[in-house]
Amino acid sequence: MERREAHHGDALYVALDELRGGSDRHSRTHDLAWRVVFQFVGTIRPLDEDAQQETLLRISRAIASFAGQTAGEAVRWVKTVHTRKHIDQVRKSARDPVAQNLDRARGDDETQPSVELLSAAPEAPSVAALNAFADELFVRVDEELMRTIPRDSARRHLRRTWARAAFLRLVYELDSDAIVRELALTEPPSKDLISKWVERGRAVIRDTLDAWPDDDDRSLVIETLRALMDERRADAGKARNSRRKGEAKDDGNA
Repeated sequence: MERREAHHGDALYVALDELRGGSDRHSRTHDLAWRVVFQFVGTIRPLDEDAQQETLLRISRAIASFAGQTAGEAVRWVKTVHTRKHIDQVRKSARDPVAQNLDRARGDDETQPSVELLSAAPEAPSVAALNAFADELFVRVDEELMRTIPRDSARRHLRRTWARAAFLRLVYELDSDAIVRELALTEPPSKDLISKWVERGRAVIRDTLDAWPDDDDRSLVIETLRALMDERRADAGKARNSRRKGEAKDDGNA
């Protein structure tokens, strides 16, 4: 599988590099490049025609943002574009059920997150797979934290909270108030602190995904979540990023 992707990736990278540099990406001079992209998209699951066409449209709109410099980066970028539409479906289907549930008074003994209501809504197989994947993701988050911080349960709990905040913000696009309700904390943090948790939670989830077995057949979901965790906020500057190593502290007010 990897050999086939590497073979296709070389041609795919050349095609994407040509398209991102073209002044008129839809002129006939780029027909061969588009044919290469189309052939590669045809190898990605799901193989239905609608999904392929949607991916090609998205590539056409986003090709200027492709910053890859290798064949592997070209493969990952196209796969992420292909799978991103399923993330969008999750977000779209999440908004109404989540909003309705968050508007209801929540009892003190309620612990199940409202995003679990998504299972009651009609979903494409990929969307349902992503929702189910979330449960396994946090099992593996716990395992990774136990491996890396075996003797400090307080730090493990805080980092898991960071990861949950990041997942709720970046996958389900919940705002700070909704995240606070989902986390069901006794002392709700400020919106600024929630934003810090989201930024730190990216790394927790990313580390967990990096430790994921290579032979897992849900590679598209994993790659898309990686892309979401790697995306930076529009206002995230170099100064903020450089502070993370020196100033990130394992306390609730950091």
